[in-house]
Amino acid sequence: MVVGGFAVEVEGAGVYGVYQSAQAEVQRTQRPDSAGRTTVEEHWKFGQNDGTSLEIRLKFAREALARTHMDLSVNSGRLPAFHRTCRVDHWSEIVKSETGHVNHAQELTFRAQGTGVSRFFAGDEKPIAVSSIPIYLREMYVDPALPRLA
Repeated sequence: MVVGGFAVEVEGAGVYGVYQSAQAEVQRTQRPDSAGRTTVEEHWKFGQNDGTSLEIRLKFAREALARTHMDLSVNSGRLPAFHRTCRVDHWSEIVKSETGHVNHAQELTFRAQGTGVSRFFAGDEKPIAVSSIPIYLREMYVDPALPRLA
């Protein structure tokens, strides 16, 4: 269920009725070395004019990717009768998992602040798991008989 999020250039609350408009800045760099290993660096920043922001910085050495297929239904937190059916194929790797005892993150920072995220984050959160999904294919289906969010 989608209960909140940021979206760029969205009028209103987006397709699920729960998004907030924000400016986004995403930077990704992949550098192979002479031994064939790739270092990945990512910086994601979302911000609103009221000072609300969400920022993630990540640096890690790429490991082998695993392919996964999923069929799922995603509902709106505001109007649960509205949902989309998604068929997803993605290739991913676990960069960090506290329970799986995996951590090949060389750098990991997470910051959330402001009124737009305060109901979800207190400001002292530490990520316990991070997955990298460099390849993502998604097909989405909406039942035309379902109500539309305005």
